[in-house]
Amino acid sequence: MSMENLLEEFEVVELKDVEVIEEHAIEKSQNVNEIEEARLKLAKKLKILKENQLEQKLEREQIKRELDELKRSNEEKRKNEERFKNSVEAKLARFDVYEKARRAEFEKYLRRYKERSESSNANERSNTVELPHPSSSKHPDESNKNSTERKEKRIIRRAQSERQCEANLKPVRILKKVVSVKRDQTKPAEVCKEKLELLENKTGKLPEKNREEPIAQVKKIGEHPI
Repeated sequence: MSMENLLEEFEVVELKDVEVIEEHAIEKSQNVNEIEEARLKLAKKLKILKENQLEQKLEREQIKRELDELKRSNEEKRKNEERFKNSVEAKLARFDVYEKARRAEFEKYLRRYKERSESSNANERSNTVELPHPSSSKHPDESNKNSTERKEKRIIRRAQSERQCEANLKPVRILKKVVSVKRDQTKPAEVCKEKLELLENKTGKLPEKNREEPIAQVKKIGEHPI
């Protein structure tokens, strides 16, 4: 509120406008004192009003600063929340990608495991003649070698039994002789022939029919290894 607005309600009185009815020194001095007192009161009120206006201005400025600070704080908080939200979304996206990759890898491993299990079961069902030796799983050549040796032993025992029956001889216990012979898988017939010759030296000659039959069977086995 300006000074002019405050003075609108007051009537400005000047000394020249005052008309003295009774020219008396005491009354004149009293009138002058009243006017001075009114002016002093008015000056005090104006001073108080200015001080109040200044305080209100300072309060308004303080409130404005607080509002600006609150706005900045809210804006910073909003930005932090936005950054946190983006970070969480990025982490969730990476987690989804990782989960999909892990699931695909697990399904791939499970599929291969099922295929191996089915293949193993099919192989077990196909082996209806005899179970393979545990050492055959290491190398196929060892399995072929063991199978060939078993075939040779069966042929030798059958030939020996036929020879004994035809000659009407009592069973003779043949002493086993350890012979260290380096066998070649490509020549199983020669190995069997050496065994037959060794038996012939111990027990006598075999009939021609019985001699040729096991050798022919061994040759056939050598041509088609198991």
